[in-house]
Amino acid sequence: MSKKMCFSSILAPFIKGVLEEKHSMGFDYSTEEMILLRFDRYCLKRGA
Repeated sequence: MSKKMCFSSILAPFIKGVLEEKHSMGFDYSTEEMILLRFDRYCLKRGA
């Protein structure tokens, strides 16, 4: 992950896995990483 983002929802391990996979394949994926961070925070607010 590029800027050491902190994912905290119940989906965090899966989000981190997707990001690690994409980065290992050479994709930048920085925009998607920001979107996933926002989704992670949304999940936290909703109790996930």
